[in-house]
Amino acid sequence: MLSKMQFFLASAFLASEAAALVVNAHRVNHAHYHNKRDIVYQHTDLVVETVWETVTVYDGDQPTSAPPTFYKNVAPTTANLTANSTSSILSSSFAYSSTLTTVTTPVTTPVTTPAPPSTATPKPTTSSPPAEKPVKVQAVASEYKTPAVTTTPVSSHAPTSSAQSSSAAAVDNKSSSGSSNSTGNKRGLAYNQASLTSPFMGSGSKCSWAYNWAQTPDGLDVTKIDWSPMLWGPQDLHTSTWTKNADAAIAAGAKSLLSFNECDNKDQCDTDPSTAAQDHIRLMNPYSSKASISSPAITNSNNAGEGVDWLKSWIKACNGQCKFDFCAAHWYSPADPQNLLSHLDAVHEACEGKPVWLTEFAPLDGDADSFLATVMKELDTNPKYSYVERYAFFYVTTQPQYTSARLMNSATSLSSLGQAFAYSSA
Repeated sequence: MLSKMQFFLASAFLASEAAALVVNAHRVNHAHYHNKRDIVYQHTDLVVETVWETVTVYDGDQPTSAPPTFYKNVAPTTANLTANSTSSILSSSFAYSSTLTTVTTPVTTPVTTPAPPSTATPKPTTSSPPAEKPVKVQAVASEYKTPAVTTTPVSSHAPTSSAQSSSAAAVDNKSSSGSSNSTGNKRGLAYNQASLTSPFMGSGSKCSWAYNWAQTPDGLDVTKIDWSPMLWGPQDLHTSTWTKNADAAIAAGAKSLLSFNECDNKDQCDTDPSTAAQDHIRLMNPYSSKASISSPAITNSNNAGEGVDWLKSWIKACNGQCKFDFCAAHWYSPADPQNLLSHLDAVHEACEGKPVWLTEFAPLDGDADSFLATVMKELDTNPKYSYVERYAFFYVTTQPQYTSARLMNSATSLSSLGQAFAYSSA
């Protein structure tokens, strides 16, 4: 008879385990979430009521009544939990129905039944909604971009952002062009930090203009030097502020506007000629009567689709609709003056005979002082290169990149190279 009692207790235990499995399965079905949505967690819980009754049976006796059913199904309860978000979804509900009944065969021996222990109904368990993950935001490329070195030397900086802006009405400065062909006045300052330009602008300076790859001068005193804003690229990061900043620059006296920076370089503007032509027409053409406008600046790469090849494709894509008064070019190679001058000739020809601005150049190796002396003499005094209206050595800094050619020894003093560039006569 004791073996029957063991069977009875084992059946109760198995029924309890089955109920636990149902509850656990319910929890698993709600352990999910949907990112960036209102999450409605609908919990359907099985409430298990357990009734324990102790029955003592002796051999030869019978129970006074049939054993009760140990488990019974209880109507499920539902709780809704909503996480904060901007949209909603319809959550599926899950209903579990089970009737777990343990039946034992009554014996024929009467028993004395003691008072049963109190009945306990466990509280339903619900799972809390998981915390919503933060949305990953892709970083926008910084306007202080420094390109990687490639097999063909490339431009180094993207514009420096500034909060300076103005809604002043634009004025016509094109009649008084900022370019000059007089000896020495073609030289300009390519800078990122305005305070470093001071040593270049002392008495007798040959530097007449400046730019900083940006739409605002970022601290430069534009009353002392002709500054040109640049629309670094046709991306929204730059175009969203262009109209406001270009108008303000022209109102403050800017005579020239620089178009995109190295669209032929994947580490810079990186835009195909057709797209660049359309964006130039849209963003630069409106200023054609107010200031002189450049073409997008190019590298001196000889790879197909880059350098002068890209410029030719851009002019073709313009189909006569792009307004530009000069072409901007860059050059980085070993210290060979003739290589630089040949590049300028090729740009001038591709630019359909229009003027050229050499807005970045530096030798990657060799004697930088000798190289610069030769180049300045040709550009400043040789009539052949009168089409080169402006040129800027790369760049105003105490820590040059890609080259040992250093214009500055410190924030307040120029190197021999910087002294020659800023003050020597060709």
